[in-house]
Amino acid sequence: MSYVGDPYKYDIFISYPHAVEALGGKTGLRDWSRKIADDILEYVTMALIEELGGDGLGYYLDRDRGVSAEPLTESLEEAVQKSAILVVLMSPYYQRWCLKELNWFFGQAQDGCLFRRCVLLEVQKTSDNVWPDVLRDKAGERLLRKSLMDQDGFPLGYEKFRSDGALPDTNGLLKGVAIEIVAKLKEIRAQREAERSMAASKANPWTVLGQAPPPEDLLVYLEAEPQDEPVWSARRDRLAAERTIVLPDGPISEQMAERAESVLSVYRDCDALILHRVRLDDSIQPRIRRAFQDRRLLYQKERKAMPWAVLDELPDAPLPGAAAFRLPRIPATDEAWPARLFAALGGTPSDAMASP
Repeated sequence: MSYVGDPYKYDIFISYPHAVEALGGKTGLRDWSRKIADDILEYVTMALIEELGGDGLGYYLDRDRGVSAEPLTESLEEAVQKSAILVVLMSPYYQRWCLKELNWFFGQAQDGCLFRRCVLLEVQKTSDNVWPDVLRDKAGERLLRKSLMDQDGFPLGYEKFRSDGALPDTNGLLKGVAIEIVAKLKEIRAQREAERSMAASKANPWTVLGQAPPPEDLLVYLEAEPQDEPVWSARRDRLAAERTIVLPDGPISEQMAERAESVLSVYRDCDALILHRVRLDDSIQPRIRRAFQDRRLLYQKERKAMPWAVLDELPDAPLPGAAAFRLPRIPATDEAWPARLFAALGGTPSDAMASP
């Protein structure tokens, strides 16, 4: 399982040349490249250790992933295209299979940000006529890359590695590469999570806030002024579409008679009270005070702390009394306002469920 998550199987694919045949059977460059890859992967894992938990980093390095009798072309192509980040170790030996991996990655037409998902490391001085076209910008210039070469253009610490299998101090170069990869992985992960949330919210807007939908029998009292009935009706219908029962049948034009009994009879079975503010010249401030007193009465008589909130058609206008009564305010102009409304109603005692 990858750190980034679906649709990626691997977080990182390391693309590097073996060059065993070209170097007369010598495995030095291949083994040096694998050591570089191991060190980078170790740094990335260390940077993400708290987020990875026990799952570990998902990476593809052919030394560790090859399976006997598996079709090489198909397995490599799938691995490249299911990797979030491609790390390229460029040298004059970057040919044949390496170029195939490169083209498979950049051939994914559905992804418009592939260059942001590539980390390019030049490990040996590579002439312009060998440099792959896919690693050039629109003007034909080579893409920006990090150098892992010594002053003579050879792989950094190659002689030492050939003698004792260890790399010299790279002056933080590999750590810097790892930091760049981590930043890219976090960016991709955040983007994918946002896309998944957006896709889920089209079917169920409650998932925007990572919470379950309200129960089938959720009962709310949507309080408003009579002249605002057209807007009130539209909001009531939207709440009803979210599996919510809304009272009353229309905005009430006058105060409840014998208020104590009316409050208990109307609010006793309600799960929440929502004050709907539509106009600047409405009486929202006295309505807030009256609602506070009603909730206090309900608590005194029934020991029921009913959550409340304002559904506000004017989110940029001042809302007198809201701060003093710690009253959650939900912009009705937000497309996901039902989910945000019930998130506020179901919050902690300090922000939405405070007893009167």
